[in-house]
Amino acid sequence: MKKSLSLLSCNTTRKTMKEYWRGLRHYGCHGILFRTMPILMSLMLCFTSFAQNGIFVDSTANVINTIIRHKPMGYTPVTYVKTSDSTGMFLSNWGLINSHTGKYNKIPISGYNVTDFTVVRDTIYMCGIKTGGRGFYAWMKLGPSPISVQMKVYHLSDDTSFVTNPRRIQVFNNFLGTQVMLVGDYVKPNLLPTPAIVHIKNNNCYVAYRGGEYYDDIVVLKNYIVAVARKGRIAPNNSPQIMRVLPRTIINFSNTYFQRSFSCEPESANSRILLQHIDSNNFVAVYQDGQGYYINSHSVGSGGILNILRYSTVSTPVDNILDVSYNDTDTSLMVIRGRGSSSNASRFSCSSFPYISWIESYAPNVFGYCLGCMRLINSACRTSSTKFMVSGILDNHFMVWNTNSNCNIPLNADTISATSYMPYLTLPVTKDTLVISSQTLSRPIQSDTLYAVCQ
Repeated sequence: MKKSLSLLSCNTTRKTMKEYWRGLRHYGCHGILFRTMPILMSLMLCFTSFAQNGIFVDSTANVINTIIRHKPMGYTPVTYVKTSDSTGMFLSNWGLINSHTGKYNKIPISGYNVTDFTVVRDTIYMCGIKTGGRGFYAWMKLGPSPISVQMKVYHLSDDTSFVTNPRRIQVFNNFLGTQVMLVGDYVKPNLLPTPAIVHIKNNNCYVAYRGGEYYDDIVVLKNYIVAVARKGRIAPNNSPQIMRVLPRTIINFSNTYFQRSFSCEPESANSRILLQHIDSNNFVAVYQDGQGYYINSHSVGSGGILNILRYSTVSTPVDNILDVSYNDTDTSLMVIRGRGSSSNASRFSCSSFPYISWIESYAPNVFGYCLGCMRLINSACRTSSTKFMVSGILDNHFMVWNTNSNCNIPLNADTISATSYMPYLTLPVTKDTLVISSQTLSRPIQSDTLYAVCQ
């Protein structure tokens, strides 16, 4: 049975380490510090021997979700750790990855339920639900301040209408400035919560929706923006999927491209469809139907015509697609799927796009830390190498996994490729505008440490 490197090289027994974690849960981080100082000192002495790959767990208990993204410069990871429906923290400046110190900075968030975020240059853009159920989007710059950051929050509501349940945020710049795109639900008098595409510019919030189109995701390409929906707002499971295209230069929901509703086969999707940009105006759609999952290769041609070039079927039972990430260094795609102990990652090659081929599937090996404890992986992002970093939960604590072959449980999968087509109809959407308000909050910067459980 594999043991933690910190246990092997520092002569800390597994029993003592488990007592340390139990103490963290019972006394809290500060109370246990004085009770376990010898263990902490021995762990700190081991940090110089940490490799850049492995599985690491921190002291944050009661974690219920994680999201990981990367900075465009250097591809260093930024993670959001959710601890309740109104609390969580952003983790950044990972000394663990670059200097092996095991340190990172954390920025606590309270009063907001963050559901997605992205990083543009040195700025985090996030979306979610604030206390009371109404949606928000916010940004904060990861600047040089050692003690705090400023968080600019935009409330997605006016006197009569609001956006709620935002589940995807994409941010980019064009010649008109910073553009924020969301997928969420729109609520106004005499209208049930309706899935919508949202565009935010300055203090205006533009909303587009059509009854029966349950929007799942949105992706930004070189020249276009593509949104995907399941056709069936009340019960979208097992429903056909449709897509709409929007020019990236001037975002206008009245654009004739956007009025086209493209249908896609194979069409049945049992849960959320996720999109991932590959290169230029190419992207993939990943979704499942219970018997397996699909990776559809798409492109947008001249005139905003959307095409499906091929679709690949992965024949393995799956109940959920949680996240998709692309590594342009080795042109590989990571798919995170499953729930609980069945959650795992699969890597595919996109080097011969639109053909997609399976490389490997695996799960994190944590048996040396806790046999049979709850393990869940949620999200993935590329790193500066050809690897991915995966975030998740281990025994209710935050976990990161660098997909090191020494810490992986290999699994099997395979793909079958075929062709399809995408007809379309002209189906106009309804458009509304909200005038939104904002406020600025200060958030402290703190520091914390991760510990290796597999190396």
